[in-house]
Amino acid sequence: MAARRNAVRLATCWFLLSAASSLAAADDDLGPRTGLLAEYRDASGGIVRRIDTQLTFAWDGARPDPRLVSGPLRVRWTGFLESETPGSYRLYAFGAGQFTIRLNGHIVLSADASTARWIEGQSVELDYDQHALE
Repeated sequence: MAARRNAVRLATCWFLLSAASSLAAADDDLGPRTGLLAEYRDASGGIVRRIDTQLTFAWDGARPDPRLVSGPLRVRWTGFLESETPGSYRLYAFGAGQFTIRLNGHIVLSADASTARWIEGQSVELDYDQHALE
């Protein structure tokens, strides 16, 4: 039960590349907003959407948002990862539970860890561009 409750609980999740979303701010003077669009779903069907500027969490059984009910939850982050130099890149994450990272629609990292640990993704060739991240 604890492993299921923590299915998407990421004690700490670091991407060793800069992630920037293409979500534009309502006011053009503010420019683009950085972070990933998060969609949190609890077991009762409640949904909370927000922009997470960093993926570094230690919820320890607490709810990530007071609008969600306690218990199992699923989180989906979407946005864009910007590579400023063409070349070979590798994503790393530190976390517990089940998680998958897709870049341009391809799985580059997948894990099912019962305890928090570092996970190394596969190497991927990227051009100078923004790449869809989920």
